[in-house]
Amino acid sequence: MSASKEDVTKMLLATTQKALSPANAGPKTRCEHHRDSLLGLLGPRGPRPTLGQFVPECDDAGNYRQIQCHASIGQCWCVNRNGEEIPGTRVESGSRPNCK
Repeated sequence: MSASKEDVTKMLLATTQKALSPANAGPKTRCEHHRDSLLGLLGPRGPRPTLGQFVPECDDAGNYRQIQCHASIGQCWCVNRNGEEIPGTRVESGSRPNCK
């Protein structure tokens, strides 16, 4: 399965919209806090990530998604439950890493 830059952009937009949802008013998980701090949701300037900055994706439970992608550099990789990259899993755009 391949992920185009458009697919990754759509995923990031959905992640940002979910982060802004009032339903997410409870305690934040590590992934949500990490993501929100990079999106600027915890600061005074609002949701504006730095151009080209990697923003992690969280699943519906607030955990790091197993596959993380950085659209600006066209790469995806696998992460552990703490959001740390698993060495040797990084692949170029158009490919999805095997995280099993």
